[in-house]
Amino acid sequence: MKKLLIILLMLSVSTCANAKSYIDNQLKQINKNVKSNSVRIHERNYVSVGNPVQKPQAKINDPKLIKLSTFSVISDEEYKNKLAKDEKTYQKEIVPVLKKKYSTVNIEPLAIDFYNLYRISERLIRANNLDYANWLISVRKTADVNAYASNINHITIHTGLYDSLYGDDDALAFVIAHEMAHLILGHQEQDTGMIKYMDKFGKLHGVGSKLIYKGLELKYNQNSRNREYMADAEGLILLTKAGYSPQKALRALNSLDTLQEINTVMDTHPKTKERIESYMENMALSNPDWVNEGRENIYNSEIIPVKKSSDHVSIVLFKSNSPKQFYQIEDMQIRLTRVAYVNYLNGNYSDAVKYFEKLSEINVNDYVPYVYLALSNWELYSSSSDVSYKNKAVKNIEKAMSLHPSDEVKNIYNEMQVGL
Repeated sequence: MKKLLIILLMLSVSTCANAKSYIDNQLKQINKNVKSNSVRIHERNYVSVGNPVQKPQAKINDPKLIKLSTFSVISDEEYKNKLAKDEKTYQKEIVPVLKKKYSTVNIEPLAIDFYNLYRISERLIRANNLDYANWLISVRKTADVNAYASNINHITIHTGLYDSLYGDDDALAFVIAHEMAHLILGHQEQDTGMIKYMDKFGKLHGVGSKLIYKGLELKYNQNSRNREYMADAEGLILLTKAGYSPQKALRALNSLDTLQEINTVMDTHPKTKERIESYMENMALSNPDWVNEGRENIYNSEIIPVKKSSDHVSIVLFKSNSPKQFYQIEDMQIRLTRVAYVNYLNGNYSDAVKYFEKLSEINVNDYVPYVYLALSNWELYSSSSDVSYKNKAVKNIEKAMSLHPSDEVKNIYNEMQVGL
């Protein structure tokens, strides 16, 4: 009896102690709550990101030796008339097809706006010359917040993600463009050999085999994370050409950032915060002519026919029988040229030097990178009075003159000589 009373007394004291500690325990969590609250993350969706391009304070000395794009300028009036013509065709030919109800238990057809999905996908396809193949866009009923790309240009969006972004065309365009990018860049094929090796060693039971399998798995996951960054960067190009707002499209990643993440080396996706940082860095170095390229492509193309798929949860956008052009992926030289030149235009001269040097290593006989290296180093010298920058600038312009002794290069050289 005495033991029972003692136990009850101890439980009572413990309960009282815990009750008194609730507030104290909650106070300890305050800083964590303020730091990680999801409202703060969602707030990014309503606060303008602003122009990510860093505007230089001084006027840029640009000899305009680099042209990032070639396109025909479509006037606003011409483009407006083209869109109005297309709209009539959408209403006459597309709406009747996609407004038909599905008979399926997989999804509730009225909850999925397939016409909206079509318009976003069709705009991305036309603006980027992606009409060389059929595109299959599916919406699958699941609470998972996910989307993925699979063989034969098939993009699947889960209703958990679709519903989260419903009504936000820019964010939904990011998701579709990201998955299109995976397919365009051939990501499914890049690790075919490694997957075969993983399957081989995964079936073996020796310690050595298990270690090899684990090493291959780590490498595969690292490659997968790198591919996510690349798909975000290429998707940025696709959606920008299609006329969607890169800043508003960022809301898709901001929404994903509210999900709990415990990232390890075994994850196939990077941390969302790191994807946002990468996206912002790429956005700051966008080609200002991408929008005009997309406008020209839409202007010179016709609307893409569509049908409801036989699986009752998808739509199929048909390929062109004779595509006029094909999407061009930036090779190393084109990508470096853009990154180096836009950095220069933004007044980021140290980064401009970094990437123009890489560019000069690819084509040692091209004088243009040396001209911009000279100008970038000269700007760094002007702002810091560091003689090393001046010496590099002179060396660079002399190299450019040796490769291309034109009056244009000589004038830049003479201006530097005056500055000496």
